[in-house]
Amino acid sequence: MRHENASLRQRKSSNVTRTRLRPVIGSVDWFLGLGLGLPIAIPEAPWYWIAFAVMGLAVIRWTFNDFLALIRLALCAACVVYAIIANIFSPYADMFRIGTVLPSILFFVFYLFGHGTRDRLSLLHGFAFAVTIYAGVVVFSFFYLKIYADGLQLFILPAKRVWGDSLFYDWPNMLGIMLGLGCLVNFFIFRRWGWGALTLLAAVVTTSRSVVVAIAILMGFAIYKALRSGRLIYQILMFIAIASVITLLIWAGDNLADAAAIVTRISKTDDREIVYRLALDLMAQNPLVGIGSVQYGAISDYVESFHNSYLKVGTRFGVPGLLLFILLVMPLKIGRNTNLELMLLLGYLPILAMVQDALQHPHLAMLHSVFIVMAARGFKDERETTVFR
Repeated sequence: MRHENASLRQRKSSNVTRTRLRPVIGSVDWFLGLGLGLPIAIPEAPWYWIAFAVMGLAVIRWTFNDFLALIRLALCAACVVYAIIANIFSPYADMFRIGTVLPSILFFVFYLFGHGTRDRLSLLHGFAFAVTIYAGVVVFSFFYLKIYADGLQLFILPAKRVWGDSLFYDWPNMLGIMLGLGCLVNFFIFRRWGWGALTLLAAVVTTSRSVVVAIAILMGFAIYKALRSGRLIYQILMFIAIASVITLLIWAGDNLADAAAIVTRISKTDDREIVYRLALDLMAQNPLVGIGSVQYGAISDYVESFHNSYLKVGTRFGVPGLLLFILLVMPLKIGRNTNLELMLLLGYLPILAMVQDALQHPHLAMLHSVFIVMAARGFKDERETTVFR
């Protein structure tokens, strides 16, 4: 009898695991995701009004009904309090502007967004839909304006790279990161190959170097899955990845000058080294409270952004503030149903945060918080539907 009950429970569990969840188009969570896919700042960053509205709706739906959620709430509160203390005791306190201080302190709250979501599958579908439409507009503009006529100079000359600066917000780097994330969501969660290809193409034409990370993740994933699962679709993707690399190498052999210029452009680190050295010097001078939320232009004529989320927080709020921030952006629990695709999504923004301020962007911060909650709870809050597939 006991063996029969155990077998019955196993069959029920198997049936639950095979349940295929579907997004609810038009739901509240779907519209929240739709807003996250539209990074619009008026008149300029950091005034992302759609992000503020989306966050406001999430606050109304906040639930902190488990121990891990309460820990994340405490971490967020600690980050905000310590940021306030750092600003009070900053050696540059007399140079602060309210437009800089408030966003730099309150952006920590965006990492609680995930706790205001119920149906994260629908939310990500809304995001994927919006960012794919946005990608379509980028690609259409690229061809309509005949930007392609510049050829490889588009990826080499800085003056050519800014072709979309007057048309799109966050051009090119943050938009490239957003489109790259949209590509991964389309491929990994919804298996929308056409949507994924379109968002990847849009990310490429932004000329942002961040697209290299998305491409590397996709290629590595395709090869791994092809070798492990043997499914035809992954074998096709592996073939495309390998063929693309071979074609690129053949082209590079025939066009050494252009290839060298592109490699130099992608691997250029001189500007980053100067910025990072200044950031580390400032952290060494003010290790406990940092410099506060002062405008970087007031400190150095060279620095406008540190292009590194971790150094940005560490410089502004000291080493303790940096440690609190790292705890806030890392998942405190990885559920048993978390698969490789979600782990790659969890790692995408923290990796790019080492070369861009990716984790300070409100849209990206909220999306990362969704992945953190998904790692612990799954797609939906109901226990019987917390499988990833």
